[in-house]
Amino acid sequence: MKATIRCIYDEGAEVGTSFIGAKGFSLLVDADGKRMLFDVGRRGRYLMHNLSQADVEPDSVDLIAISCGQKDHTGGLAGFLRERAAPIDIYAPASAKGMKSMLGTKGMHIPEEGAGKAVLHEVNGWVKITDHVHMSPPLASGGSDECFLVVDAAKGPAVLSARSGFGVENAVAEVRGRFDNSPITYVGGAFIGKRDNAKADAVAKAFSDAACTDLHLNHCTGVQGMSMLRAILGLDGVKDFYAGASIELDL
Repeated sequence: MKATIRCIYDEGAEVGTSFIGAKGFSLLVDADGKRMLFDVGRRGRYLMHNLSQADVEPDSVDLIAISCGQKDHTGGLAGFLRERAAPIDIYAPASAKGMKSMLGTKGMHIPEEGAGKAVLHEVNGWVKITDHVHMSPPLASGGSDECFLVVDAAKGPAVLSARSGFGVENAVAEVRGRFDNSPITYVGGAFIGKRDNAKADAVAKAFSDAACTDLHLNHCTGVQGMSMLRAILGLDGVKDFYAGASIELDL
């Protein structure tokens, strides 16, 4: 039995594909007979385009997990709900909820036409979403809260993280406390962004201390951040995980 993790939305897109690269983050996770979206990117039209390129119909998705309320992670929700016929479960921290105003949409906004399709579940602690996929408690992250996912894989836990604004070392500690094991795989964002030697050093140390060497990074890790991590961890130590990329994990 395997779990498949595919990048649906990122600033980068796989060369030779028709995936669109745009600011935002979304992963598609297939595990335990369930299909889920982890975040929905910034714009619905790009999300729907990339789902189409992956041959994924909106109604084939069983649930959505939202990491945080930032628009890069929630903005595609309205567009996704418009394309669905059936209601869908949405797991999110309370702080991710938002509203629409004259200044634009902030946070996870459910439009009136999509209200009947969104079944909201507030995440306050660890949530077992499927037999092998878990959602973390909200962790403090840059003035708000952020959750991550863990795939309890055969070789060890795999962290799926949108931003890691809470610090990679704190995700490692949470995983150790829950699964009695450090993550060996890390997929998604490891917040570095613009050139910041101190952040890059801290992120690299957290991965090294945890012996987490299977790294597939994107989004707010940043191009410069990726280069800095490779300078510390080696050229093959960090893999790009652009839109269209995928990995499989044995369960």
